[in-house]
Amino acid sequence: MPKSYKKGKDFEYQVRDYLRKEGWIVKRAYASKGLFDLLAYQGDLKWGVQAKSLGSNNNRKYLTPAENKSLCEYSISPTVDYEFVSWNIKYRLPVMQILKEQFTVVHAYNKFPGIGWRICLKGKWEDMIV
Repeated sequence: MPKSYKKGKDFEYQVRDYLRKEGWIVKRAYASKGLFDLLAYQGDLKWGVQAKSLGSNNNRKYLTPAENKSLCEYSISPTVDYEFVSWNIKYRLPVMQILKEQFTVVHAYNKFPGIGWRICLKGKWEDMIV
């Protein structure tokens, strides 16, 4: 497993564990396929989370131009059907689900010490506190 993939996966688990500790139900995308790494639910709130951790990313809000474009476009016009691939423990297989939900776009990034958060509303990023 490449070192950068492991670092990113470990950060996704850090974000997942933090949200669970705060009372969210969280699903992780299998092999980080798709627009979101995590889907988080709490009451009526539904977040699609893109978690980004890079060695050179400490305290920077970095997304690639393609990721930024896709996430901002989704925040402006959410798709009705969202394909989400998750790992099915019972069958030991990745399973694709077609979700008929709309998610608020959230970006989690490594920020010393901890996690930085931004939300994309109508194509514009704003810092937030979780």
